[in-house]
Amino acid sequence: MPFGRSSDHRSRDRRNARGGERRSDLESEMLTCAIEAGDIAPNLDPDATLDALFGPILYRALMGSGIPRGLLDTLYEELLNP
Repeated sequence: MPFGRSSDHRSRDRRNARGGERRSDLESEMLTCAIEAGDIAPNLDPDATLDALFGPILYRALMGSGIPRGLLDTLYEELLNP
């Protein structure tokens, strides 16, 4: 797929069957509910937490690397642990 192509397909792909909400909106809502319930710590706002969680995981996946348990443990301890 060429880089110059319109981003319309990306916007469409990020929408789901639940009223057209973007997936990141749903994830942010889930984090907000978990913070309010005291299930996870509010170390960062929900959007920053999603970026901090998914960034290293997606990067390693894109590079074809495994995701070590230590990375997951650290992300949990630093970002989510209540």
